[in-house]
Amino acid sequence: MVDVQATSLNNLVIRAAGVALAVCCGCGRGGPPTYPVSGSVAYAGRPVPTGSVMLVSLQGESRASGTISADGSFTLKAPAGDYKVAVSAPRELPVGEVNPDNWEQAFRATAQPYVPGFYGDPETSPLKFTVTADGTNQCDLKIPPLKQRRR
Repeated sequence: MVDVQATSLNNLVIRAAGVALAVCCGCGRGGPPTYPVSGSVAYAGRPVPTGSVMLVSLQGESRASGTISADGSFTLKAPAGDYKVAVSAPRELPVGEVNPDNWEQAFRATAQPYVPGFYGDPETSPLKFTVTADGTNQCDLKIPPLKQRRR
């Protein structure tokens, strides 16, 4: 004799597990398609040798980032759309360049990033870029030097 209630309960549990698995895995979809973006970062005409570039969609739906190479170049992948661009480029000092016993000197030496700090925040950075699906996404960021204030 087959227990109908047990069989129905087993089918319900199997179906619920299947639905949960499909929801968690997204049925094989990993989000919107992404497209390659390559480019370079220069400040005051010189390549920025380290740091990262981050794209944040204007709608806040997606983010993408890439590491800046020693020659100022970077690559990343992002969905098509309009983005705010942030560039974070802290200086990395070689060991021995700063006296570790003089923390004030070390702080002053490391507190000067390669680009002004407001470029590192997508909310304050004036940089923008549009990623297109056609695959020609060249993002060359030429950041001008800050004007010196007269005293």
